[in-house]
Amino acid sequence: MHENRQILKLNSAGHPTGWVNYQTAVRLYYLDQIAFECGASNIVVKGGTSRLTGLRSVININSIIATKSLHKLDYSALHRH
Repeated sequence: MHENRQILKLNSAGHPTGWVNYQTAVRLYYLDQIAFECGASNIVVKGGTSRLTGLRSVININSIIATKSLHKLDYSALHRH
């Protein structure tokens, strides 16, 4: 199903920070950490049915997502002699 699908994660400046699986992407959407999306909405994840509304939860994950928090890069290795 979605197990091997990888989503490209960018920082808010649009720089790639790595690949994440669909579970991590769902968590980022849930935590409102998505700044913007690119690419196609190519993964549909279906959740459970709400007892209150009777509606099933569904989330569409884009193939490229940018997060609101900046990816902190470690520049300390560049300054070593």
